[in-house]
Amino acid sequence: MADNKQNNKQMKYLITFLASFLMILSASANQSPQFSNAGFYSLKGSGRKVFSMNLAWRFIKTDVIGAESTNFDDSKWEVVSLPHGLEYLPVDASGGVNYQGSAWYRKHFTPNATLQSKKLFLNIEAIKSK
Repeated sequence: MADNKQNNKQMKYLITFLASFLMILSASANQSPQFSNAGFYSLKGSGRKVFSMNLAWRFIKTDVIGAESTNFDDSKWEVVSLPHGLEYLPVDASGGVNYQGSAWYRKHFTPNATLQSKKLFLNIEAIKSK
């Protein structure tokens, strides 16, 4: 009899857990925002517009003198989308083949003329670092 009560109690906990999990899963599936980086979302009726800048970054895994210049030619650099996985690991991890040097990311963009009189916020998130 005690085993039966314990089994019933465990079954109630399991059903409650599964029901809660399914409700959370259902809510998140129905409300996934189009843009989720750092909590910035397009808000209907607010006038706020959110644009992703994750596509078409230029990347090179070395130090480049003068790359901070606006007229620097990065056309031969790799084109990547963010998030991008330049991972800094200890030198001795993975048999000592981990990159430990500098890297550059560059993005070319010109705001649309319709944004001239608007207040613009540019949110740039960081890559992993030591």
